[in-house]
Amino acid sequence: MPGTGVFCGRQCKLIACRDGRRTKVLGPAADLSVLTQKEFQRGRDSEERISRMGTETSRQSERSRSAQADAIRTQYRGARVFLGVALGLLAGTALYLIGDEGHRIWSATRNNLVNLSIGLQTSATVLLEQSKFSAAGIAADIAPATEPSRDFKYEALREAMRFDPSSAYLGIVSASGETVLVDRTGAAASPQTEAIVRSELPRPSGTATEIWQLIRLPREQDWFLPLTIGVEREPGRMDVVFALVPARSLIAGSDSLQLLSSAWVSFIRSDGTRLISYSRSENTLQVNGDQIARETMQHVGGGPFEILRPSTGQNYLVSVSPSPSLPVDVGVAVPVYSLYAMWLQHAFGPALVLLIGLIAVIVFGVRLNRSLRRQRNYVTEQEYLAKHDSLTGLLNRDAFMRYLEHAIEAAPRDSFAVLLLDLNHFKDINDTLGHASGDHVLQEIGQRVETLMSGAEAWVARLGGDELTLFARRMDDPEALEGLCARLQARLGETIVMGGVELNLSASIGAALYPQDAGTPAELLRCADIAMYAAKSEMRPFGRYSSLIDNFTPDMLALKSEFAKALREGGLAVVFQPKVRLSDGALIGLEALSRWTHPSMGPVPPAKFVTLAESTELIHPFTQYVIRLVVEQIARWRRAGHQVPVAVNISANNLLDHTLVEKLAEVLRREHVPAHLLELEVTESAVMRYPETILKRLQAIRELGVRLSIDDFGTGYASLSYLKQLPVHTLKIDKSFILNLAVDAADQRIVRSSIQLAHSFGMTVVAEGVESLAAAQQLVAFGCDHAQGYYFGHPQSAADIESRWLERHELARLHTRSA
Repeated sequence: MPGTGVFCGRQCKLIACRDGRRTKVLGPAADLSVLTQKEFQRGRDSEERISRMGTETSRQSERSRSAQADAIRTQYRGARVFLGVALGLLAGTALYLIGDEGHRIWSATRNNLVNLSIGLQTSATVLLEQSKFSAAGIAADIAPATEPSRDFKYEALREAMRFDPSSAYLGIVSASGETVLVDRTGAAASPQTEAIVRSELPRPSGTATEIWQLIRLPREQDWFLPLTIGVEREPGRMDVVFALVPARSLIAGSDSLQLLSSAWVSFIRSDGTRLISYSRSENTLQVNGDQIARETMQHVGGGPFEILRPSTGQNYLVSVSPSPSLPVDVGVAVPVYSLYAMWLQHAFGPALVLLIGLIAVIVFGVRLNRSLRRQRNYVTEQEYLAKHDSLTGLLNRDAFMRYLEHAIEAAPRDSFAVLLLDLNHFKDINDTLGHASGDHVLQEIGQRVETLMSGAEAWVARLGGDELTLFARRMDDPEALEGLCARLQARLGETIVMGGVELNLSASIGAALYPQDAGTPAELLRCADIAMYAAKSEMRPFGRYSSLIDNFTPDMLALKSEFAKALREGGLAVVFQPKVRLSDGALIGLEALSRWTHPSMGPVPPAKFVTLAESTELIHPFTQYVIRLVVEQIARWRRAGHQVPVAVNISANNLLDHTLVEKLAEVLRREHVPAHLLELEVTESAVMRYPETILKRLQAIRELGVRLSIDDFGTGYASLSYLKQLPVHTLKIDKSFILNLAVDAADQRIVRSSIQLAHSFGMTVVAEGVESLAAAQQLVAFGCDHAQGYYFGHPQSAADIESRWLERHELARLHTRSA
């Protein structure tokens, strides 16, 4: 393919691409037939001597000697064939390994070139973007003014230079030719410098950002790359705002080229104008080269390709990466002869060792593979060093925040989740095993999380300490978010052996969704942090951000104070929802639900004040308050002749209170209420907090005679092996599986299996959220024992319960079975 171009600092011609696989026959194997012929001849001589010593009259002996000679010839012939086959196999193996080694070195170099060109392009783009932003800001400052004064221009330039670490000079060339230029210190340039800039700086064709060939200024050793933005005054008249970026700063990131012998890095305008060519090994900088042929530029961004320098016939392998936001491309080139030299260097060892023995070749190959892996790892580390955490190799905080900003800007209407992970009790590892062990644990955890999220549209970063954060798309569905959390916890929970100690880690995870919870990266992290600390305080594996748990707002602080006042002054009430037996509709008990009517706000949603209580120290007085009201109501009903069991929800924090059992016994004794008429409901996820402590507390409550049930079954993470140990009487299936039970086959399978599981453990089953006859009939068909929901009755006051239920039902039909 014809055409000329420069990517390696010299004029080159494009030729067809090749895959790099080349083999060379080093020479014929040594002829071993000489040795075998000599041995054979000695056998012949021995045979003849034996023949002369024999008698002429013994034909049988003659035939015997002839047969022996034939056997010897056959033996040596077979040896020669065997040796030939062996040598052929060895030579074939050597040639194959040599060719394969060349292919691997070629492929690795092509990949390195791609990575280096992308890395250098990214570094240069970031540098030039700063100058672009500075020039754009100056253009915006002077555009409104019809004829800005020279002092005004100087002020705008100096202000922009204060925040521009990239540009060496900032300046303005007005349509009339007036030039204003300041250096890094903000000092005005000399008239001679202004004249050179005015004469050499091209006039832009429009207001878009343009990059031009390099210029040199008086008393300056470096070349400068001009970046211009036009400010149109009137048709045909345009001011030019420009920034001069030092050429040496653009190639400062080329230190990573030390792995590639005789490598070149080039900067090219998108129209093919060569701007800079730099050789690190020769330490030469060439600027403002020839125009690159159109045929050559067609390969930009399409992967590595070969170019030929006609003067010497030397090939170069090139990879070019275009900037996504600026009209500039960055190319990296390496001479093909250096690849051959590396190939022969690596192939000579295996060829020599294969002639000595197959085992040595295998050992050499293993060592070579390890060396190549270390080389690839080093190149990868150099490429990502600027945006990755040095300990774990994950993204660092700055890179993660930039990725979040880019995700929001690129698709502002798309939703995604930000998860924050904080390892539980990580300080104990540092204090006990030392910080080196803690670092090793962080590395292991980071690798596990990154491996788990590989293949998905997700990023993992380390914010600092033992905090990790994740970005994950398509997490609108709560089940998908909880599923991801469950997979993370399972992966983190795998045993780590450190200093002879087996560590089983867990994490508190908080999640925030965009745009539902927040619209900026900082706010998303704040919301995820709040959700994470809420999960940690409740010892739950996962927490979803909600404004109800955001106690860091003035409204929530005021609400907390008013809720505490309501507890002190008896401002809370209790309503009751009936639970019925599905077989005949008989009332078998009630569930107590708390209600709070604020003096000015009116009714406060239970989810809001209950969540507020669980996230603060108010959870204990709140629970005791509700239990006292319920026990007092049970006592009143008993005095009226009604033995009504009532269930009360308690928090996992309540189960960690060592005085809970004593307080339960005291309130039951004070009101003379049998313990079996009180039932405590505990969520499935709550029982997994400090399992040993909570299991002992549940056993003590059962020994007291109070009934126990697992609430919201199916939404937590309790294993069957742990579930069978729980001293509970009842299993309550969460309403999320009941609402669509009549039409959802998956919910039907879950509910049916849950009922069978509970019955196998000797538990009764209560279905929550029954709102239709079809759902109730389906539950009857599955063998469910009891149900509650709007279909049977809404939460009601004690008076409504008495008039609508207790007075219409026989007391014998009430469920009064004790523990």
